[in-house]
Amino acid sequence: WWDLGGKHLLYCGDPNSSEFVGRVTGNTQKVSLLIAFPPTPDWQPAIRAKARLIVDDYLPQGKNLDQLDEILEANILFYSCLQNIVVACFLASPEILSAVNRHGRRGLFAEPDERRCKGAIANWKKAGLKVERVS
Repeated sequence: WWDLGGKHLLYCGDPNSSEFVGRVTGNTQKVSLLIAFPPTPDWQPAIRAKARLIVDDYLPQGKNLDQLDEILEANILFYSCLQNIVVACFLASPEILSAVNRHGRRGLFAEPDERRCKGAIANWKKAGLKVERVS
């Protein structure tokens, strides 16, 4: 678990693990939006949310990442409000974290791939934001 800026949590592990699901469901506030980019088409989230955006594979090479950013931002703004909880699983782009942060939402993120998790932490630090390991 990593605390990102005192406002978000990043879990480097399986989004359907009891540890991550327990942390999400232990929150008193309901999840407004679940964003996921699972590596398999049959993945189903164990987390309930008012709205879900699930793309059933990682982004193929050659896709325009600016379009992804626009789609993410539009969904964050449309399906959540300030201080609402947004859960993101399988971080296809580190921009997901900054979009949630930039729009004043609280993020709970899960990434099972160690390389992607370390990349997300490195990008957060590179932006000059506080990162602290919490467990």
